[in-house]
Amino acid sequence: MLFIEKRAYPFEYQDTNEVINYSFSIEEETIINEKSIKNRYVQEFEVELLSKEYMKGFDFKVNIKNCDYRLDVSLKSQENLIRQLNSLTEEMLFKVDMQGVIIEVVNYNDILEKWKRLKTKLISKNKGVLAQGYIDAVGAKIENKNLFISDLCQYRMFGFLFNGMLDISFYDDVKIRRNRVHKNTIHSIPIYVEEQVQLMNENIAEETITYCLTADLTPLEVKTKERLGLFFNYYGMPSSHVYLEQYLGDYVLNKHTAIVQKATLNIALSNAKGYKRTIKYKLHRNN
Repeated sequence: MLFIEKRAYPFEYQDTNEVINYSFSIEEETIINEKSIKNRYVQEFEVELLSKEYMKGFDFKVNIKNCDYRLDVSLKSQENLIRQLNSLTEEMLFKVDMQGVIIEVVNYNDILEKWKRLKTKLISKNKGVLAQGYIDAVGAKIENKNLFISDLCQYRMFGFLFNGMLDISFYDDVKIRRNRVHKNTIHSIPIYVEEQVQLMNENIAEETITYCLTADLTPLEVKTKERLGLFFNYYGMPSSHVYLEQYLGDYVLNKHTAIVQKATLNIALSNAKGYKRTIKYKLHRNN
C-alpha cells in the first residue's frame, strides 16, 4: 500500500514567490455519419497566488497571455466571436476555498461591464433570430454570477487549475468519488458523470504525486434524453442514449505546494449509431 507521508500538512497551496506559467490545449473531434469535424484550442496563461487566509481560502490572479484557435472549416466564421468572448476573461481574480474550488470572482463587475459593451457591438453586427438567440444564451451565463462561476470551473476553462484537489486521499487504496457535469459536450447538452480520483504513484526525486481520473456516466435525466433524441434524429440516427467509451486522465501535483504540475484527460462519447465525440485536454506547467 502506498501512503504519502512527507508532504505539506495541511495540504494547501503554498506561495512559491513566482508567477507560474502554463500551456493548455483542447483537441476535439466530432464524427456524425462518418463526417469528421476537428477543432483545436491552445492557451498560455500565468497564475499567481496573491494571498491566503487561514482556514478560509486563497486569492489567485490568472492572466491569459496567448490564444490560438484552429477551427474546422465549417466553423471558421466563429473564430472572431470566440476571441471576443475569451477577451472577457483575460484577467481573472479568484477566491478559492480550502478544497481547491473557485467560489468567487473578485473582478466580476468589471467583466460584466466588458460584456455589456461587447454585447452591444455583437447585436449591431449580427442580425437575425439565430444570432440574437446565441447572444442571449451567452449573456444568460455571464449575467448570472452563479452560472458564470460554474462555467469557469469547467475543464475547458479553469477547472484543471482549481479542481478540488486539496481534498484528496494520500492512500492508494482509497478512491474519492465526486459528481461532475461536462457542459456543452454534445450540442450544448450537459453530460453528468461520477468522477473517481485515486492515488497512483509518488515521484520522490521530483517531489510530485500522481492521481488517476476515471468516471462512470450518470443515468440520463428524461429531459436530457429528449434533447439527445431530437439532436440525433435530426441527423437520421434514432437514439436517445449515449455511452461513455473512455474517461481517463491523470493529475500531477507538487506534494509540498499543492501546485498542479500537469494534467490530462481523454473523453470519448458515442451513441453507437454514427455519432462519436472525443475531447483531449492537456495542461502542463512550463516553469
